[in-house]
Amino acid sequence: MKFLELPPHNCEPFKKTMAADGWEITHQDVGQTEILAYGYVIVWEKDDKKVMMNYEDRQGQVRANLEISANAGAEIDAMVAAL
Repeated sequence: MKFLELPPHNCEPFKKTMAADGWEITHQDVGQTEILAYGYVIVWEKDDKKVMMNYEDRQGQVRANLEISANAGAEIDAMVAAL
């Protein structure tokens, strides 16, 4: 498993790129994470590869991370670099 921090302004473009590249959303969860905090988790799968995005916004402090299966690392690195 590989971990990668994603700049928050790249979250929406990343989601669009994943959809355009044929990655299927297999799980999605959204909600309040703490008082005045919002977050979501999205899991994509393609072939035997898996990517999970964890997004949280705590009163304007936004953070996004990707958890990437080892066999998807190079592909996702290229996607993020192109954003």
